[in-house]
Parts: sequence; C-alpha cells; structure tokens
Amino acid sequence: KLHQLVSPLFSLQQDATLSFYYHMHDDTGLNMGTLSVEAFERANGWLTLWSQSGHQADSWLHKTVVFPASTIQVRFSGLTGPGFSSDM
Repeated sequence: KLHQLVSPLFSLQQDATLSFYYHMHDDTGLNMGTLSVEAFERANGWLTLWSQSGHQADSWLHKTVVFPASTIQVRFSGLTGPGFSSDM
C-alpha cells in the first residue's frame, strides 16, 4: 500500500532544508518497503530527492534533504512491503 503525507502549497525564496527522523525496521529483513521524500516543481512535476528501501535499523535515523527554490510542495511517500512485519 502507498501512504502519502502532502504539504500545502508554498513559495520558497531560496533553497531550503528539511531535517527529519525515520524508522524502518523489519524483523525478517525481507518485508520493509520504501520511504521517499519528493518535491513538486511547476516545470517538472514530482521529483524524488531522497529514497530508502529495506531494513535500516531498529532505531531512529536522521536525514536532511535540500529542496530547490523552485519547490512549491513536499510529499513523504511510504510504500509498504509485502509482509505485515515492516515497521516504518
């Protein structure tokens, strides 16, 4: 299943950074899906700026993503894996 968290529209004056923590744990190592951070630009549509797949750790990990000044919307996309044991 695909789950998405989408920001409202906004306007940047310059490149901007977004820092966040993520958790991708799967006891089996086989069922974790993919977490992505995407930016929407009027000229190019949705662009994936960062993506991580599979089991990462049973702890919270930190990530910082840089958004171009042309970004007008941000989206987190979580695609779950095939099993029930993935924890994202």
